[in-house]
Amino acid sequence: VHLGPNVNSAYDEYMPALTADYRTLVFTRRAQRRPETPPGQRDQEDFYISLYDTMELDWGPASRMPEPLNSDRNEGAQTISHDGRVLIFAACGRSKEPTGCDLYLSVRQGQRWSRPRNLGKPVNSVYWESFPSLSIDGYTLYFASNRAGGYGGTDIWCCTREEGRWSEPKNLGPSVNTPGNETAPYIHFDD
Repeated sequence: VHLGPNVNSAYDEYMPALTADYRTLVFTRRAQRRPETPPGQRDQEDFYISLYDTMELDWGPASRMPEPLNSDRNEGAQTISHDGRVLIFAACGRSKEPTGCDLYLSVRQGQRWSRPRNLGKPVNSVYWESFPSLSIDGYTLYFASNRAGGYGGTDIWCCTREEGRWSEPKNLGPSVNTPGNETAPYIHFDD
């Protein structure tokens, strides 16, 4: 079912993520920056949010999520926790990572989102990390990476959170990963 003009636009919308109650939709939209932006830098990936209107039985108008969650750089490929309070996403070019992409975390407190923080090691590496998917309990994080020890170009990895720290990521092995590229894992709320 087409979600209609409240969510879809003339721009690209992708990587939708829902809260467990199916009432909050967060997605990435690639839109154009202001005309004075130099050519080649006009596309901007940002997070947008739409809330389901139970009276209208339709998605409300999508709006760009506020800073500091969005920035003048690209953000995308997000996962949202079941209660809509934690957003983990990929961002590129924010730190000195040679591949340009790491996973970041932001927490909603009331109506405000915290400044995104790099998840750091061991989740992030000198390789490319993206496309996170968080389990319903918030203790298992799946993501795609081209880090060493994989079976192909990019593989699906997972790590668990124990006592506030993420474990060393484990490759999901050849039953999931192939010599090709695996990306965008999605873990449903029923795990």
